[in-house]
Amino acid sequence: MAGLHPVVDDQQLAVLRTLADRQSQLHQLLLLLIPGGAKKFLSEALLATVRPRDAAGKTRRRPA
Repeated sequence: MAGLHPVVDDQQLAVLRTLADRQSQLHQLLLLLIPGGAKKFLSEALLATVRPRDAAGKTRRRPA
């Protein structure tokens, strides 16, 4: 059809979206685990400071 743009399968864009989604999910988990949330720098050291005692907190920490 005239005037339509062709569909492009952009693998790099898909990878970037996946990474951005993962970063967003991790930030949401850290907001639940760390009082006040994580600011800009997400690291293993920051996650190591989190010691949840309840089952929900432990479950949230696992994927992070």
